[in-house]
Amino acid sequence: MIKKTTERKIWIALFLWFFAFSVLFTAGTVSAGPSKHIVQKGDTLWGICEKYYGNPNLWPKLWQMNPFVTNPHLLSPGDIITLLEEEAVKKAEAEKKPPVDPEKKSAVMQGIDLSDRINLETLGYLSLVEVEPLGVIESSASTKKALVSGDKAFVHFDQRPTIKPGDTFSIARRSDLIRHPLTGKPMGYLVSIKGTLHVKEFLQKGIYLAEVDKILSDVFVGDLVMPLVRATTCLRPLPTDNKLYGNIVATYDNRRIIGRGTIVYLDSGFKDGIQTGGIFDLIRIHKLPTIDIKHDSLEVISHEILDTFSKEQYLADFWKKIEDGKTLYESTVGKLLILDSRPDTSLGIVLLSKEDLEVGAFVKGMSWVEPPDFITSLPSCVVQ
Repeated sequence: MIKKTTERKIWIALFLWFFAFSVLFTAGTVSAGPSKHIVQKGDTLWGICEKYYGNPNLWPKLWQMNPFVTNPHLLSPGDIITLLEEEAVKKAEAEKKPPVDPEKKSAVMQGIDLSDRINLETLGYLSLVEVEPLGVIESSASTKKALVSGDKAFVHFDQRPTIKPGDTFSIARRSDLIRHPLTGKPMGYLVSIKGTLHVKEFLQKGIYLAEVDKILSDVFVGDLVMPLVRATTCLRPLPTDNKLYGNIVATYDNRRIIGRGTIVYLDSGFKDGIQTGGIFDLIRIHKLPTIDIKHDSLEVISHEILDTFSKEQYLADFWKKIEDGKTLYESTVGKLLILDSRPDTSLGIVLLSKEDLEVGAFVKGMSWVEPPDFITSLPSCVVQ
């Protein structure tokens, strides 16, 4: 009898242990958010971030997690988006963090302070695909075509269900098609930021009343409405691998000559290893003179190689020739800081320039153990 009672107690204990374990496991499973999102018609990375994190401005981070996406505002139904599961945790942890001890601030990472150099909000980006806006400024609440801060305007948002009063967006304008400076092949479009607006109220299907907030440049009826573009003025400088990454294909304000302070757009992005904050050499590649000159210029060489190989192959081919020192050699003429990196393109500013360059200049990685003097001599800031 005692033996049976003991066995019964053991079975009850085991049952309760397994029950408690299953409850805890189920609770953990239920509380964990999904790791994937299946794209539905009309989805954008902006809207997905708002849905899962309550913060649509996380869309650049989500884009970096999903480099197969070519246009963050025009997703294909059925595509699977990998979500940033850690964002909700990071937000909660940030709210619980104790105040920083003033005596420990010196150990915080130092960055390059750009606040007095440029207005990063206006610079925009290079898009290799057709620009698909969230909406368009259809007309103003008056008869004006040019808008200023405080003006009301009617915006067509193409029936996007995630738009609501209070949402803030960038006002943008797209350039004409630009071409690669070395090959003449179509590259894409420059998107420049002209200001911001916020939605005031829903009027009818697809039409909202909005108010212009910040004016960075001339804003007109017909300008595009895009997800809000935010830019940080404090960047941590990062070393890069010693290889060729790509070319400068365009400049801000269409400047032909590139010098110190010039804003430039590159034909490579984070899929190619370019990160925001990366430091690069700007180099001039020279063709060594030979008795039997087959090509007249570097542009002709570039055009021929690009017609035959992919961008990665032609950069590797150029780099091999430079290292061999037989047909091509390089000379460093400047330093470049990456301000923003996207999947296939990036935006940078020339920090130093020994001589003027032109669009088409090559960008090479710059490695170091300790930041070089030209970086430490720049205005510094605390990286958040």
